[in-house]
Amino acid sequence: MTIGDVSAPGGQAVGVNYGNVLQHWFSGPFRLLRQAVIPLDPLPGDLRLVDPAKPDNPVSRFRGREELIGRIDAFLDRCVRQRRGGFLLVEAEAGMGKSALAAYLAFTRVWPAHFVRLAEGRSPESARRNLAAQLIACWKLEEAVPAGILPEGAEATAWLAGRLSEAAARRDREAPGTPVVLLVDGLDEAPQPAVGELPLGLPPSLPPGTAIIATTRPKSVAIPAAARVVERIEVQSTARACFGTPVRGGSSPW
Repeated sequence: MTIGDVSAPGGQAVGVNYGNVLQHWFSGPFRLLRQAVIPLDPLPGDLRLVDPAKPDNPVSRFRGREELIGRIDAFLDRCVRQRRGGFLLVEAEAGMGKSALAAYLAFTRVWPAHFVRLAEGRSPESARRNLAAQLIACWKLEEAVPAGILPEGAEATAWLAGRLSEAAARRDREAPGTPVVLLVDGLDEAPQPAVGELPLGLPPSLPPGTAIIATTRPKSVAIPAAARVVERIEVQSTARACFGTPVRGGSSPW
């Protein structure tokens, strides 16, 4: 399976084939973490991203969105350079290709990813365990799982936030300039959170150089304005997102 690398501004490689990376992540002491991970296998077929003529590339039918993906990369670059953490919300109405974009990023970037549409995806506890397990394996946070499995309490918001901090610290030591990213698709479909909490119980504040990229319907989730950037997918033609619908930029406090 070969999808190919993708590069951030300045040429830094930030992603490779998801299938190979996933297999590498969960080898050795991390193999038991697979039990907490929600597989992404159904996505390419469900979203019609697979070209039967190119079975080795699960997202080969994805087209366009280069400008939007460039702005996502630029946001991540700012997070790292400015030593800030933040949320980037990709907003669009239903059927505009949010999930197709998220699937493309999940299969071509080395980012822990959660899709609310998948089995158990609406459970905040499952979402946090899923993201935490991938984050630990991706950034090789051995100290978080001394027995190779997630400990009791690993579904807590504070526990996920702690792993983000550890990943950021390891990044600073071993891979300066690389953003720590979590990808969440369908944040608006998550259960209504308690007052003062974010959907899925995501951490409300993020360590420097970390980001959560989430897709959602417009103005449907409450993320503090000072901590978020919004990019919107607008209708410009009859084409759908995965086939190259034009994109207009959103708003940014940065």
